[in-house]
Amino acid sequence: MKLQDYKTIVFDCDGVILNSNKVKSDAFSKVAKKFGKDEAKKLVSYNKKNGGVSRYLKFQYFINEILHPNFKADKKITVESLAKQFSNHVVKGLRECELVANLDEFRKSTKSSSWMIISGGDEAELRKVFDIRDLSKFFDRGIFGSPTPKNKIFKREIEEGNIVKPALFIGDSKFDYECSKESQIDFVFAYQWTEFTDWKKFCSKNKIKTIDYVTNL
Repeated sequence: MKLQDYKTIVFDCDGVILNSNKVKSDAFSKVAKKFGKDEAKKLVSYNKKNGGVSRYLKFQYFINEILHPNFKADKKITVESLAKQFSNHVVKGLRECELVANLDEFRKSTKSSSWMIISGGDEAELRKVFDIRDLSKFFDRGIFGSPTPKNKIFKREIEEGNIVKPALFIGDSKFDYECSKESQIDFVFAYQWTEFTDWKKFCSKNKIKTIDYVTNL
């Protein structure tokens, strides 16, 4: 389909609108390093392999699968407490990181489509940062994120009529593609800022259209 034919265009945030994947990886490292260097490396690796997945699920994995038994027994170590520390590290980076070029011109070229953000990032955090950076005005269908998982957000917004098909999702992770497939909407992979190391092989295998920056679509 031609880009102008889509009634709804949905964007991931990290790695698509903002060059913020490294911001998130660094924040995961900072939160985890007090538990040990190996633990921090394992969490960062897990984060990169599971782009687009909620931080809450990643910290649940960290507690259940990475931490040693003596740490697991500490009732002060919770998903919520780790997520709060993570957010404190992330917000400043999100305010300052690189924004994809020519977003305003791209919005004008797709004026017949509605725009929406569906991200693995924290919803309240995203809305705050987008307001500060004067980006909310572009996304007339809303800005959505965790703790609700991305695939469940898609299901809800389709059922409520907020995502009108034909629709397109632009993301930078395997999970983004899986969400679009589950939701039966088209998908484009933006690779310039992705942390998905095997994206070329994955996109070739699944015959996924790729683009460097979303605004070059």
